[in-house]
Amino acid sequence: MRRTISLKIRWILFASIMSVAGGFCLAQGNQGQYEDLMKDRVENVTGQVVVISRNGEGRARRLGIESTLPDGKKQRYWIWDDNKGRELIFRVGQNVEVQGITNAGLNRTRSIRVRKYRILGGNQQVANDEGEAGFRLSFLAGGLDPGGSFLGGTEVRALAAFDGKVFAGNGYWNELAEGTQDPYHGAQVLVLDRSDGLWRLDHEFTLADGKTPELLGLSFFEPVTFATDHRGEKLKSEVRVLTTGGFGRQTLYLRESGKSDWIDTAPDKDALKIGETPFGVETRCAAGHTDKATGISHLFIGVTSGGIRKGGYDPALPGKIRWDEKAEYTGEGRAMGLADCNGVLYASFGDKLLRRIDGKDPRWEVVYTDDPGNRTGGSAVRRAAIVSSPDGDGDGAGKQASVIFGIEGSKARTIRLDPTNGNKQTVELSMPEYFSPIRHGIIDYNGVTRAINPKNGQETGLMGLLMLGPSGFGGFYDWHEDGLIFWRTRDGRYHLNKIVDPTLAEMPPLVGVRQIIASPFEDERNVFYFSGYDTVGHPVHNTGWIFKGHINSILKEYPREKIR
Repeated sequence: MRRTISLKIRWILFASIMSVAGGFCLAQGNQGQYEDLMKDRVENVTGQVVVISRNGEGRARRLGIESTLPDGKKQRYWIWDDNKGRELIFRVGQNVEVQGITNAGLNRTRSIRVRKYRILGGNQQVANDEGEAGFRLSFLAGGLDPGGSFLGGTEVRALAAFDGKVFAGNGYWNELAEGTQDPYHGAQVLVLDRSDGLWRLDHEFTLADGKTPELLGLSFFEPVTFATDHRGEKLKSEVRVLTTGGFGRQTLYLRESGKSDWIDTAPDKDALKIGETPFGVETRCAAGHTDKATGISHLFIGVTSGGIRKGGYDPALPGKIRWDEKAEYTGEGRAMGLADCNGVLYASFGDKLLRRIDGKDPRWEVVYTDDPGNRTGGSAVRRAAIVSSPDGDGDGAGKQASVIFGIEGSKARTIRLDPTNGNKQTVELSMPEYFSPIRHGIIDYNGVTRAINPKNGQETGLMGLLMLGPSGFGGFYDWHEDGLIFWRTRDGRYHLNKIVDPTLAEMPPLVGVRQIIASPFEDERNVFYFSGYDTVGHPVHNTGWIFKGHINSILKEYPREKIR
């Protein structure tokens, strides 16, 4: 009996010290005391999450931690949860620090019963060898920033370069945080101040109760420049803003250059509301555009379901934007993209691509309607972008410039529109033919990112994609887990590549490349940032990601037969 009481007292003493410490360091004496009690070892283990074992279908069955010992050798640990009622959810590729009890054996793969853990942030530099060494992990959801704020997200849906920084917008669509130690809150804006820095929290769209999302996910970032106010009067100096919006409210938020606060441009909750979709209310896209006839700088937003709103800059208003009372365009389907292409504003809306005819009485005309046999889920046409025609001048800015856009669905493809040739339509790539067989695809996820090949000076277009394999394919509910991208050359040819970081013991599932932007940092010339994950309607947790890569690693070709 005395022995039992003594053991209980020693256990309580250890737990109390752990609670007060609140961290991972243990007093030396108590560590030895606990080893005597359990005949095991209390350890802090830092390493990378890897797959320890797989099932018969090749899927991960158990995760572990691969740690480097002082002598340089590798040691793997099975991960066990030592906290009842709490589920440990790690992702392959994350760097973690755990504290727990490891078995006393000297097995090749030991086990660790985890009592506390934290996920370490990080931002790896791209190798300085002309960028030939592959991509590098920049961010995985689920860790704390330098100030202790949690950075999560099922998806990293948007990226933008603004004010010399990189901004990222996450989302908690299909979030499965229940049973974990992670907080539940609204969408977040993340910011990276320098190439070798760490991502930190910039803003969180959560209501006053601290947990109810004001926005569930951010759908875009769009830098916009105003040369005039809403009446057409020229401003003393141009005003640059970064805009965003997303699931939860049909409004627009903006951040003025040189400032840090995010402003709600429509404080009245329903001021810009037009309708709802099965996804709820959403501001999906935005674009700046100067009307060729009036000379007024406008800001446009696409809201789902059913319309395009227009506003202008008014510094006297708290929200800085004076919105028109009525929508400039209404229609069926989801607004998927707005883009100013050489002074012409295009809107991707449901199964149509629209073009704005400027003037005092503007109108929108349909320049493309999708094949009715394409099964899309209501968002067929993706965001348009400007590219050079195969017979153009090579910089996407001349008279021979074309408009390119992706089509989502069972007949996913890219289409080039030639305005100077009667809006001639050319299918440049068909995903079902390229990857046969697939059931659904998204190409040109959120537009085409322009890049220059440093080896020949030629224009290249970068675009992300996602695809659903045949039934029984595997992956993530039959969706490909690879981070697949296309790079398009000026002659309209497409080359496949995928995101691979050779410094990781194992790549995490990426499931869709949503956004690609050029780095704004001077020491990252020819480096691009990639973000993504698409939950495709399935519950997940901490799956959002960001990688970066040098153009010389991006412009490589990956054999398509290897991803089937």
